[in-house]
Amino acid sequence: MNEIVSRYFTTSFQTILIKLILTLFIIFFELSLSQIDLFYYNSPLIFFTFIFFWIVEIGLLPFWLYFFICLTFDLISRNHIGFFTFSMLCIVLLLNFINLEQIKISYLRKLILFASLLLIFQTTQILIFFILYFTFPALETIFFQFIFTIMFYPIIMFFLRPIKNLINLISVQL
Repeated sequence: MNEIVSRYFTTSFQTILIKLILTLFIIFFELSLSQIDLFYYNSPLIFFTFIFFWIVEIGLLPFWLYFFICLTFDLISRNHIGFFTFSMLCIVLLLNFINLEQIKISYLRKLILFASLLLIFQTTQILIFFILYFTFPALETIFFQFIFTIMFYPIIMFFLRPIKNLINLISVQL
């Protein structure tokens, strides 16, 4: 069966397809998490953490794929088109120039890089919000969301570890 699948779909295509399916699951999970009263305004940025995990642990994908994924997130979450996409593409572009092999060595380095990129991400979103509405959003909710995401970072990374193992297993088998 693997021979038939690998004949028509290359390994890179299968990896991208698995990542797209997991991404849709993560998008719906984050949106459903925001429907809980506790997380209504300040849900942790699980999708941002997932994209960060992809790039640091698994590897960088083509930019058009990140554009498509983030645009899908904008459409499903009913944001302005490009509100999340532009901020995320800036982060992916920054991660493209960082030596990821040095980051993978230490958990503390990953956490510091994650926190700084999350800060840049939220700053660009604040700027886009200001350009759209000529007013600043509630900064206390954004600060709480930042702290909340940093607190959930170890838990999310623990649960995303099997995804890395699955993709590595599929890449080795095919």
